[in-house]
Amino acid sequence: MWEKEEDRLLALAIVVAFFTENNASQEVSLVKGTICNNNIQNMIVVNVFGTGEQIAIAKVKNMRTNLNDNMVYLNELPAGTYVEAEFEESADGIFELTRINTDNNKTVINFNEINKTDIQSVSKTLKNIKGVNNFMFSNSTLQLYIEFDNDIINYKNLLKIIYRVGNKIKIQ
Repeated sequence: MWEKEEDRLLALAIVVAFFTENNASQEVSLVKGTICNNNIQNMIVVNVFGTGEQIAIAKVKNMRTNLNDNMVYLNELPAGTYVEAEFEESADGIFELTRINTDNNKTVINFNEINKTDIQSVSKTLKNIKGVNNFMFSNSTLQLYIEFDNDIINYKNLLKIIYRVGNKIKIQ
């Protein structure tokens, strides 16, 4: 998905159109999700929690955010980092990124496919992992939201454990 530059730009155009059409009466919009692997120049791609969609967010030049008590540029955010991105509508009707917060104790994972048996296996595994505080599957979006203690277990280790359970994961 989004392998071609044209596809990425089309996705961005759709997102901008969506925000303009559906949020014209709102001054601020908020997107929650996880940074994907397939970021493109001048944009970061977010796997949106609750929809399963990916949206491209134009980076604001020199914008930084706090990650693990360090200020980092947006292009330095690793895949799997949970973000809450806030947009404001400018006078000309364009939505601009105004604030982005990160949380290394949350993530969203997309599955290519998952059945009831897989959900039960992953749930049983997650319940027994030290550092996993809470998790929730969304069957309609094939997403797994996880709250965890990053000092005990990190995103990459969570992925490895879930892979071992035998599931196909769509890494974003």
